[in-house]
Amino acid sequence: MMKPTTVADKANRQCWECLKRRLVCDFTLPHCKKCLKNGRQCSGYDEKKPLQWVEPGQVLSRRRRKAPSKEQGSDMRVPRPRKCSDKESSSDDSTEDTTSAKTSKDVMKEFSERFTPWKDDDIDEVMALADRITIKMVVSEKRHEEAQKMLRKVEGPEKALRALERMLKWVEQEDIPTYNLRSDASEVVQAVHYLNTRMYPQGLVSTKLAPNPHIIMFPMAALHVLPPSVHHIVVVLSLNHFVNSLPAAAGKRIVVGNWDKIYQHRGAALRELTHSISKPKTRCGDATITSVVMFLAAELGSHAQSDWRTHALGLIKLFEMRGGMMNVYRHSLHMRPSIVIFAFILVFANCTGPAANQVFTTPSLSTFLADISELYEELFPHVLCPPTLYQEFVRINYLRYEASQALINYSDMTDLTLQAHEILARIDAFEPRDWAQPGDNYDTWLTIGSTYKHTVAVYALTSLTSLTVLPSPSFSPTMRTSLSSHGALLLHHLKIAFESPVLRRFLALCISVAGVEAIYRGEGDRRWIEEALTELSSFTGGIAPLKAHAALRRYWQREEFGWEECFMKPYGFML
Repeated sequence: MMKPTTVADKANRQCWECLKRRLVCDFTLPHCKKCLKNGRQCSGYDEKKPLQWVEPGQVLSRRRRKAPSKEQGSDMRVPRPRKCSDKESSSDDSTEDTTSAKTSKDVMKEFSERFTPWKDDDIDEVMALADRITIKMVVSEKRHEEAQKMLRKVEGPEKALRALERMLKWVEQEDIPTYNLRSDASEVVQAVHYLNTRMYPQGLVSTKLAPNPHIIMFPMAALHVLPPSVHHIVVVLSLNHFVNSLPAAAGKRIVVGNWDKIYQHRGAALRELTHSISKPKTRCGDATITSVVMFLAAELGSHAQSDWRTHALGLIKLFEMRGGMMNVYRHSLHMRPSIVIFAFILVFANCTGPAANQVFTTPSLSTFLADISELYEELFPHVLCPPTLYQEFVRINYLRYEASQALINYSDMTDLTLQAHEILARIDAFEPRDWAQPGDNYDTWLTIGSTYKHTVAVYALTSLTSLTVLPSPSFSPTMRTSLSSHGALLLHHLKIAFESPVLRRFLALCISVAGVEAIYRGEGDRRWIEEALTELSSFTGGIAPLKAHAALRRYWQREEFGWEECFMKPYGFML
């Protein structure tokens, strides 16, 4: 039996043949296996380069002769057998040297075309465009145009494909990994740097009124312990923020190029999540749940057309495998930021979606209200909404779902109407002056409280009248007066709040609610809402305000009144 190679049997330097050809030697003794595999005779590992046998009369290289100076003239010239002038002799010698030089160049050109057909910069450029799998596909399917795009410095598609084929052989021989370190890893690091230098400072501004312990710098040193799905999602979040923050005059090439990267990393994140969920060991682990929450947030802020409900329902299933969302919240302190973000998304995203497609962590309203009360201390910095009004958002969402089921089943809605009037009574009883915190920021807190009071009031009136829980404003003067009053006050406080950089990033849902009521208003109010949403998208670096802008414009053009007519599919405008 052959004795296995040990560390002691390895050479401590490259063989001369691999060194000559600029290859990575495998250091095996007595001869390099890489040389034997490629049909070359290994020159060994001696300290001095071994002598090479040359056929008689064969010359591999010549030293270039120095041309004699004019001052030396014919004194340094050796006489020739035939008579000729010194000028002719000098011409013959230079011709001979030139011929030798051309021959050497031809040999080196043939050698370089066989083993190193391009410079290191060219190799880096190709590897940045595609990995080994992609290169192999281009070569096997003979895609000449794609080969030409990869090797732009090579003239002609045929030559480019042959050069790419030689490169593929070299890549396979050197066992270059398929993971594209140059692009993927560098983009992840750049994304984290962008998050820490651009997104983090903007997030700090929103903590001036209510400190948020969940907003921290992304630790670069923790990248190696995070799953690949988080790496790709961080790139998606950063690129989305970058693209949406660009001014309107930004070049289309920059935007389109980054969209390609966004979709690429989004697909990679989905594949990683699918792989993690398919394994019982990692299916409901902390890393998987955190990745799903991050992906859900990225989807709400992405250009991709996707249903956020799919990810939310899947996440609820993962929580159920661990005893429920609140069980994870109480026993895993490091998971609290992710759970708080999920609860925040769930409540506000349910507002801007069909009543029959609500997503709840529990079917019991009282249980969910208790959960929200337990979460609200950490949830408040994300919304700045008074807790009593936030609970009214939850009650309206549950009431909308019950009303949609009652309409489907032709059930009596008297009890639901009573609940709706109780909600409106509690909203009217809320006094922002009593809730606003005294101090230097009293006026700011008063503006926040007033804005949310009229937001939830308009939301209740427009959504519940659309489901016939309350009489339509078109037929009820009382409802019309109440809706008009709350709508006017909402716009008034929105315009004040929008001037504050601290409050502006919390107003996406409020402006969307005002937009639904603006169907009863003139072009001036609608134009302000459109401009505010456009500016908010650039200010926050999110696409959600632009999605709200598009949905409201379609709603205004149809002139079909009602909340359900505006949000006929699940949206999410809070991020």
